[in-house]
Amino acid sequence: MEFSQGNVKTFKNNEDLLNLVEFISRLDCLLSPDTGNVHIADYLRIPTLEIVRESAKRRWQGGGWGGVCECVVLPKGWYEDEEGFAKIFLQRAKDFLIQNLT
Repeated sequence: MEFSQGNVKTFKNNEDLLNLVEFISRLDCLLSPDTGNVHIADYLRIPTLEIVRESAKRRWQGGGWGGVCECVVLPKGWYEDEEGFAKIFLQRAKDFLIQNLT
């Protein structure tokens, strides 16, 4: 299925962390940069595809609670090929959704 307005959601928190936890608990999967959202989803065993800097990846091993956490790792200087990494992430996201939602 192509990405569309109907199946992609953006959440703006009102500073109540429990609202964010509740929202994430209802997801089928999460596509996110390296934020607290990823850690919440990991704890709740929500399949996650995350964009993470190489330096942070060495400190973070998602999936520690028994769920699925895959990463697109951005090496130092990634912004020099920002378009290339965007394409990599979009392809990985499509593959990830097919694998985890079918």
